[in-house]
Amino acid sequence: MDNKNLNPCPFCGSVNLTTNHCNQELYSHAEEWLYYVSCMKCEGKGGYGSTREESHMKWNMRFVANIQVAQELPVSIGNEYEVISDTFYWLHDEETKNNGALKKGDKYKLVDRNVKKAILEKEDDGTIIEVYRELINVETFKMV
Repeated sequence: MDNKNLNPCPFCGSVNLTTNHCNQELYSHAEEWLYYVSCMKCEGKGGYGSTREESHMKWNMRFVANIQVAQELPVSIGNEYEVISDTFYWLHDEETKNNGALKKGDKYKLVDRNVKKAILEKEDDGTIIEVYRELINVETFKMV
């Protein structure tokens, strides 16, 4: 299976994808060689497998799962959300580089947004995070 048979990125929809591999020295949890797919646009990664074919199969399954459940929530400044599922997020572009984890039960308020990004402020400590808008969905958050 080559990269042209991969489904679009489940995070940003791009078809500019590449298959990568890494060795165990870099990732202690990996087998001797581990394959994964990454998006050249948003740098989303997934489809970890012991072979290229397994990696592609897992990537394509993740895309289908995300399309089926990731109904977006309203994204308006001032909206408040509670995390309902522990989720790793990342945002990496030339303007900003951040990543981290959203913990179940944490509450955030939307303080700014644009077409691609949402800026959230954590209720208990004021931490500001920037995420892709697609992450504001029923799989990750509920409105409060």
